[in-house]
Amino acid sequence: MSALRSARPSSPGACYWPPDLLIAPLTPHLLFAAVSFMVTSRIPSIRFITIYPDLIHAYLAAGTMKRAATGTPAHPRPSLRFEVLNLREFALDKHGTVDGKPYGGMDSMVLRADVLAKAIARHPQDLIISTAPSAAQYFDQTEVEWLKAQLAGRDICFICGRFGGIDARFEQRYINKMYSFGDFVAAGGELPCLMIAEAIARLMPGVLGNAVSASADSFGDGKTHYLEHPLYTQPRVFEGLTVPEELLSGNHQLINQWKQQFSRTKRRATSTPPPSCSHPSE
Repeated sequence: MSALRSARPSSPGACYWPPDLLIAPLTPHLLFAAVSFMVTSRIPSIRFITIYPDLIHAYLAAGTMKRAATGTPAHPRPSLRFEVLNLREFALDKHGTVDGKPYGGMDSMVLRADVLAKAIARHPQDLIISTAPSAAQYFDQTEVEWLKAQLAGRDICFICGRFGGIDARFEQRYINKMYSFGDFVAAGGELPCLMIAEAIARLMPGVLGNAVSASADSFGDGKTHYLEHPLYTQPRVFEGLTVPEELLSGNHQLINQWKQQFSRTKRRATSTPPPSCSHPSE
């Protein structure tokens, strides 16, 4: 029978055999253990399809996204892999054309369905996500947690819209989730898609310096419908405004009561967003 030899990864995030699989007979039990290790050690990927890859690369190079992709001293194993695909590389002509004039007339161009379909063809199991002001579903923390859970078994691919939007046939055939960030129009989908990706990255193991930070935020664990309490730091007095005495008391019970009180009473002034759509069936 052949043997398994331990090999440390040559690049960050690469798979390697654990120490207990050092040179041993390849029995069914050992093979099952090896496969199980490889599956559980899978690093999920998040892909971006865009006509402006430099916008994505610049954001991935710092902060939360960089820590998710490279790991940290306390958690050296990367939590996510990022891949940026230039949509023009999948164009069907030598000019890199990715859009076309809309049928029925319109000032803006529309991203072509056939070019987008070619771009996602290499990863048919991906969860395809895009954004648009006209989407029926608002993006919120519940969706962040649902998307993070999806990464346990599949990767995510963001379609960053541009021009007038995406051909409706591609949306109908391929897009699994379409989110709105509000009733306004931006130049493209890169920023909204990065916002979703960063919200997911914050929940991945080891990305935040303090693991409690994510659960303590607005909509964190146990307070899905509450906003975060007001925050204060030095100086104690700023332009006549002082820090609440409860936060200076040193009494943890009193401090927690104050935080919970303000978290439960804090409300947005905007109207309630439309009800969320149900998740697509798996």
